Amino acid sequence: MKKSNIVKFFIAQILARLCDRMLLVSSIWYMTTYYGKSWLIALLIVSSIPHLICTFFSSRVIHTYSPLLTMVGADCLRAILFLLMFVSCFFEGHYSPYLLLGVFFVVNIAAAFFNPAMFSLPLLLCDASDLQKVMSLVSATTSISSVVGPILGVFFYGIDELTFVFLVAFVGYLIATILETLIKLTRKHFTKENGDGILSFTYIKFVTRYRLIFLLLGGFFLINIFFIPLQLYMPLYTKLIFQADLKNLSIMESLLGFGGLIATIVLYLYHWQASLRLKIVIPYFFMGVAYFLFSISFTPLLAYISLFLLGFFATVGNVCTLNFLQSYPKSGDIPTIMSLVNFSLVASVPLGLLVCSILLNINYIRWQVAIYALSTMLIVICMNFMLKFKKT
Repeated sequence: MKKSNIVKFFIAQILARLCDRMLLVSSIWYMTTYYGKSWLIALLIVSSIPHLICTFFSSRVIHTYSPLLTMVGADCLRAILFLLMFVSCFFEGHYSPYLLLGVFFVVNIAAAFFNPAMFSLPLLLCDASDLQKVMSLVSATTSISSVVGPILGVFFYGIDELTFVFLVAFVGYLIATILETLIKLTRKHFTKENGDGILSFTYIKFVTRYRLIFLLLGGFFLINIFFIPLQLYMPLYTKLIFQADLKNLSIMESLLGFGGLIATIVLYLYHWQASLRLKIVIPYFFMGVAYFLFSISFTPLLAYISLFLLGFFATVGNVCTLNFLQSYPKSGDIPTIMSLVNFSLVASVPLGLLVCSILLNINYIRWQVAIYALSTMLIVICMNFMLKFKKT
């Protein structure tokens, strides 16, 4: 494992993830403030559509051009896009909801290729024995960005709303692109001997060859349907229940990420010896418990504690799962599987928001979130019995 490559990869991912979180928080607040929650739901749906479309092409691109080159292209595209958005503010002065929807549609086209490429790259950066440590670092970038990103979003948004946020995003994605181009790999592609790859590895073969992975992805797809609305309910809790401002929302977002950061440190230092079933069921079940605690939060303090615990247990489950998904299949099949992982996470967004739109008819907002939390725990319990049957 070449440490210089790991350092460049780690810093580049922190920068890219920071931009992602900063843009998400600031754009959510902008939409909520100026256009209302209906446009916020539209933003989340539009952001998920490219992932649904590009899933069937991303693994082919990754195999053809390599994971690293795919990441470079995606970050370069995002840098150019936000430079154009910054320049456009001098002509527009105010961002229409339609322009923002279009921008985030294109941004997520890049993300649809970037995400599976990023999760595929660790196998080319390190040996199998170091995989859990590298995957912990990958998860750490998400956790760090979840802590710092909302704070940066609040700070830069306060300077000139989205205009300055877009300028910072341009700089962040540009530096990430430069760092990624400096990574030197001895092996840039997965070999045919290490898997069939997208050229012959069809999604029907995936179901028959990797039934256990198919079962896990199905469970995560269902869990995410009920987890996605949390992004909508955090600003709603902030405004309607706690009567607070953007700073309060940024604290919620940051504590969610801080819990994940603590989890990655624990997993980096301590190798959890347990069956796959326990590594998945235990953290995701307690994630559901923390979700329920958030639903009944009558004070910001209780919401902060529950979100910290939620981030902690969700990250433990995610790291253990990704480590399994990286080590269980043939390495040549990793890009295809990572594309399906990305698909299972993002495809749940419109369904989650559909469920959310139905439950929004319930007047008591806490009951809505409690239903999501209890549904999450029920799905995990069902996964426990199925994994126990598989004897994992």
